[in-house]
Amino acid sequence: MGGAVLGLVNGALAAVAAGAAVIQQVNSGATIAAGTTFIELTQQTFLTPTAVAAYLHASGILTTGTLASHESAHLLIAYQDAVGTSTHIADLAIINTTGAGTKALGTDTEHVSDIVQLTGVTMTDLTAANIHFV
Repeated sequence: MGGAVLGLVNGALAAVAAGAAVIQQVNSGATIAAGTTFIELTQQTFLTPTAVAAYLHASGILTTGTLASHESAHLLIAYQDAVGTSTHIADLAIINTTGAGTKALGTDTEHVSDIVQLTGVTMTDLTAANIHFV
């Protein structure tokens, strides 16, 4: 591919700084704010990380920053499983395989990988006070 690997980023696609998370509930058609470091998908539940990736690809969600041609970046996301008893925190890998800069997730390739499943934890339990970047 040849592009830069940006690592863990915020909505502006800039490196995440140490400190408390900036949480944003993001749903179809939304734009991820520049300072957002942790995304919550709150309008539906998902069976698998692959289903989350498919939703994000079709959702019309935009980043504030532009992902340059052949660059990749990572965002942290949270989603509720279909059973409704667990919240998952996952890595969203965004890969621009096009020859131009993009802001739309649907233009890029998305991969979602679960990092942790929090049994008995709801989305409302996740707050900036309990999610920190070091």
